[in-house]
Amino acid sequence: MSEESDPQLDTSGATILAITRSVMKRSQQPIHLALVPSRYLAVYIILLHGSVLLVLPFISVQSAMVWILAAIVLLSFVFNWHTHLNFKRDRAIQKLERVPDATWILTDRLKTCYQAKLLSGNYVSPWLLVLRFRLSRLGRRTIILLPDSAEDDFLRRLRVQLRYYSGL
Repeated sequence: MSEESDPQLDTSGATILAITRSVMKRSQQPIHLALVPSRYLAVYIILLHGSVLLVLPFISVQSAMVWILAAIVLLSFVFNWHTHLNFKRDRAIQKLERVPDATWILTDRLKTCYQAKLLSGNYVSPWLLVLRFRLSRLGRRTIILLPDSAEDDFLRRLRVQLRYYSGL
């Protein structure tokens, strides 16, 4: 069956242009992500820090150094737990918004809003999003998003936009 005889298949330039405009218009829609603690990330943080603590007694260094390393690992655990999981740090990001002009607004635990620019070098996969932002006053911020970190539809739209559209 040829393209000319199929009424459902229209590959004219006008149709392709209309579809492209429709897709681009949808990509400009705002995205609102209210972040929730991720159980996947909690398991990862616990396993990572726990396995490091289990290995520490078996490394060949002085016992004082083992205690110092254990304290560093525990501080890392507390910092990551409070930043990425229970949002107890004042500057822990709880909400991401992408507005139509491709700027981002990040809201922290104290409800302070920061205008941010999405940097290059983000990681996008079906199970993990790592977003790097430059905030106007606070330097850089990295947001880790797993499938249970926010609503599925918004995460899917964000993945599509990050993967296929430049300038985000």
